[in-house]
Amino acid sequence: MKKFFLSLFCQAAVLAGIASGPQLELAHREIDLGVFDADSVQSAQFSVRNTGTDTLHIFRVHTDCRCTRPSGYDHTVAPGDSTTICISYNGAGHSPGRIRQAVRLRTNAPEPYITCYITGQIRRPDRR
Repeated sequence: MKKFFLSLFCQAAVLAGIASGPQLELAHREIDLGVFDADSVQSAQFSVRNTGTDTLHIFRVHTDCRCTRPSGYDHTVAPGDSTTICISYNGAGHSPGRIRQAVRLRTNAPEPYITCYITGQIRRPDRR
């Protein structure tokens, strides 16, 4: 009987440990920028919420190329709070067609590396 209660206590402690700490929640994992001209700059905003019990630290936001840049976000997010990561995409010099750029977040959440995407379509120039 003692082993049963000890086992039950250990399982409850493990489950409580899983629920505590910072928990990252994204409103969207992919944002579509739509159709746009190659010489324009498009923006997207990823909403990051901390649904955990400890402070969420965003150590780094990394993108695939220099055409995609992150800005304007809080590096620490208190439990229950949120921040917005602004991403700008500069299509200058890019060929017409579909784009899909990765935005990678490194945090102290249980899943420390999260990948989001911005997608869109660069319009072909009108030929006259």
